[in-house]
Amino acid sequence: MQMKNNPFWSLFITYRRDYITAIVFTLLGWLSTFAVPVIIKNLIDGIFPARPAEMSGVAGYFMALFGGKSYLAGHLWIAALSIIFFFSMNALFRHFTARYSGIACESILMELRNRLYANFQELPDSFFSKSPTGDLIQRCTSDIGKIQPFLSNQLLESGRQVVMLAVLIPLMFALDVKMALLSLFTVPFTIVMLYVYIRLLIRMSIDVEEKEGKLTTVIQENLTGIRVVRAFGRQDFEKDKFKQRSLDFHDAAINREKKFAAMFAWSSLLAFVQAGIVLITGIWLVANSRLSLGTLVVFISYSTSVVFTLRAFGLVLSGIGGSVVAISRIDEVLRHSERIDDQNKQKDFTLGGDVAFVNVGFSYNDKNRALKNVSFSIRSGETIAIVGPSGSGKSSLIKLLLRFYDCQEGMILLDGKNIKDLHPRTLRAQIGTSLQDTFLFSNTIKWNIKIAKENTADETMADAAKTASIHDTIQGFADGYDAFLGEKGVNLSGGQRQRLAGARTFVKTPPILMLDDAFSAVDTRTERAIIRAIDSKCKGTTTILVTHRLSCCMDADRILVLEDGNLVAQGTHTQLIEEEGFYQRLWEIQKGIEQEAFGGNANG
Repeated sequence: MQMKNNPFWSLFITYRRDYITAIVFTLLGWLSTFAVPVIIKNLIDGIFPARPAEMSGVAGYFMALFGGKSYLAGHLWIAALSIIFFFSMNALFRHFTARYSGIACESILMELRNRLYANFQELPDSFFSKSPTGDLIQRCTSDIGKIQPFLSNQLLESGRQVVMLAVLIPLMFALDVKMALLSLFTVPFTIVMLYVYIRLLIRMSIDVEEKEGKLTTVIQENLTGIRVVRAFGRQDFEKDKFKQRSLDFHDAAINREKKFAAMFAWSSLLAFVQAGIVLITGIWLVANSRLSLGTLVVFISYSTSVVFTLRAFGLVLSGIGGSVVAISRIDEVLRHSERIDDQNKQKDFTLGGDVAFVNVGFSYNDKNRALKNVSFSIRSGETIAIVGPSGSGKSSLIKLLLRFYDCQEGMILLDGKNIKDLHPRTLRAQIGTSLQDTFLFSNTIKWNIKIAKENTADETMADAAKTASIHDTIQGFADGYDAFLGEKGVNLSGGQRQRLAGARTFVKTPPILMLDDAFSAVDTRTERAIIRAIDSKCKGTTTILVTHRLSCCMDADRILVLEDGNLVAQGTHTQLIEEEGFYQRLWEIQKGIEQEAFGGNANG
């Protein structure tokens, strides 16, 4: 992918001014540090020897500016003050470096979190069905945290070290070629060692990230299903499972730290060996008058800087390796191509309620077909029930109508328009949907209902709750509609959660209403009352009802029967109970229950 389309590159471009400012202060800080050895060299060679060396160039100019050799020899506080000044400037420059890099870093991380979260809202169901929730949470939290050192420090530090090496090495050769070669004796060995270890550490960082993702997934799944775990007495099993995942993560992290420690030890050894070589050889050269004492001091300082900078560069790169792994995991989500194409789709349209499936074929995994050559039509205002055994494709119809997925064969028409030509967000805004697996947010009842339609009047909200047969229950709570719900509505029963989700759907008054086994946890009598209330209050609305209770299908205009992804029958309740097939068999099973529930009037 082109660099300009890279998510991280675009963020760097956005906050380039802060980074450029930080880079400028980084270079100024390095120059202020670099000046100190120069001052010490000229102080030693130009003032202290019995026959001081002649100073020329910049050094000679500044020495003359401050009164000459004799004056400076008697006023060493000037040199000391100069050194303190440069160190103070270095501290000041480091402050501004950290300040501006911190601003850029935190701004980029905020934008990155926002983009990740926004991207999650647009990705299709197929992505989430293949991605563990715990792993996705880790990418938004832990992985973002691992990038922070890279953006705030490692990036600038690695750049500073590269510049430092690029300047120091030529400068050393300009001072003395033989001493420069001697000062760089261990550098090739250090580079090879760092290359080997950094490649190894990056591979180990990938393993650590994967182990941490599995650990996070275990935590997320356990907290989500904690009541199931307790109900089946599986606490010990869950503890053992978590301990194993935690041990796997621990072992992977320890192995990485061992390799990091080995790299640190070898690089330190090479650095000290290099410093020792320069010191011992330099002393011998000074003793034989083949090198000035000031030049030796400079070489000791610069050679140590080169080797330790190289070592620090390796340590920074090893840290960057972990950040690169985290970046790649985040980038994988940001660049994910498996999404429904919504570019150039029609946004300005109003649904009338006509629905048609034309030879629709659909598969989740390109192997097992969920729907096979399904064709039917629904006129605006009709109430259609869909029945069939589990896995027959009923919920797949709902997902296709919501464009959670697109069919691979045939077409779906809404008011004569191909559904693939309609923008998903505009489409979903005009369809009311209530699913069997309800989700309620940790907020008030009022907020959970009104989330479907902003600025809904309280009277409209209460009317929708009455339609869902939940109004009286809500009024029984101490805070009524302002009662706060726990996570996923944990303080409500299953039937109450489904009815509350139904009320959330009914406030929309959409042209198409779809109920996918939405009241399976509600008793039969209440479910039929809700269906009849919908028929009464939603005149002209196209209603698609997926259910296993045939008593709720009796008043439908038409019933579609699915088996193994095929539409095997359709007709009214009266017609289908006379035809041999799945519907008739299921009716015979349920009829006794229905007669008991409705006082012997099983046929409606």
